[in-house]
Amino acid sequence: MEGKEKIGYHKGALESLINERNELGRLLQIVDALIENHAKELKEEGVNIQKYIEEISEQAEKQSEKVEKKKKPVQKGTGSKEQKDRASKRREKRKKRRSKRKERRKKRGDRRKRSESRRNNKKSGNEEVEIDDWLED
Repeated sequence: MEGKEKIGYHKGALESLINERNELGRLLQIVDALIENHAKELKEEGVNIQKYIEEISEQAEKQSEKVEKKKKPVQKGTGSKEQKDRASKRREKRKKRRSKRKERRKKRGDRRKRSESRRNNKKSGNEEVEIDDWLED
């Protein structure tokens, strides 16, 4: 990306993200209002809201612990230098694969050109026969 394109791209991304954040804030306000209304109704019905909120919080903590357990553990020794080394090795492998692909494509391209020229010769040969047939008439 060129300078102006890059600036435009980042400005657009920033604008979208700000709009998303504003929308999220609006959603939170709606959810908070609904929570307050339901809590008020439960209080009027005589339900102990504090106890109920604690139960829900415990369930949420258990759920987040399950999610944490499913996450892959961070490998020891993954410093920034090692990450850079791995990244550079991946880049080198990618370059090698790309160059091999280019070589194969070049070879295939040569074959295709040869086969196309053969087809063209055959077609032109057929045309000559047709012209000869026409001349014979």
